[in-house]
Amino acid sequence: KGEHTCIAGLAAQHKTDMGSVERVSKYLLDAHALVAARPRKPEKIKSEVSKLATWLRKHQDESLPDGGKGQLLECIQLYHKTALSKPEIKDAVYTLVDDLLKLPEGKLVLQRQSHTHRSAHRYTRTRVCVRKKNA
Repeated sequence: KGEHTCIAGLAAQHKTDMGSVERVSKYLLDAHALVAARPRKPEKIKSEVSKLATWLRKHQDESLPDGGKGQLLECIQLYHKTALSKPEIKDAVYTLVDDLLKLPEGKLVLQRQSHTHRSAHRYTRTRVCVRKKNA
């Protein structure tokens, strides 16, 4: 009986992970579509960035496989790259990067010494440099 409970628990965990991976994939597809749209609509981008930040906070204790973690980072990188040329979305994107840095290691992001955190720290440094130039 104990084995059945354990297997059911693993199945439930796997189902949650698959839902998270699918959601991250959807965020990435939406990000590509929003960034590729001409003209770009900053309000829609800010709205999607805000939804992603909320999702990150809500699901911070879930685990993603490495492929999902890579998609999540790619999505945030895409928004960051766009924010460099669109001042209207910079604050929303920098808030998203800050949220990424606050996530527990090993769940939605790889370990601190990983590419994910190095990239996010680089984005934070970019933010500081941009703010100093504008001041």
